Amino acid sequence: IHLNRFPSGRVSLGGLHFIGDHVSWEVTAPEAQDYEVYVSLGSMPCQADAGFELSSGIASIKAKTWLTGHYSQPERRHVGRLRLDSGTNRIDLRVTELGAGRRGAFSDVYGVWMVPVLKS
Repeated sequence: IHLNRFPSGRVSLGGLHFIGDHVSWEVTAPEAQDYEVYVSLGSMPCQADAGFELSSGIASIKAKTWLTGHYSQPERRHVGRLRLDSGTNRIDLRVTELGAGRRGAFSDVYGVWMVPVLKS
């Protein structure tokens, strides 16, 4: 896994080439609650339709990557809802399936956004 730096100033995580490859982040939640999750990916045809799982330790989301035209052209999409505990949580993004292309791979990861679900 490595950082890609683009002339535009964007930075992505690349080099996720195998099933089981993963990256993780620690995030702090002020209280236990659900969050809407958005992921920004850049994908060429060989990276599209790869499977991944985002997990928080108490919940998980399964999703597929999408074609953006090139790994240097990210697009952010909603991928689901994830529950976090109050305090520090470890968020894991794990590759579960490679893209459908001849040389299947996984998309470049530009970011993960978690937006608290408003309580009614």
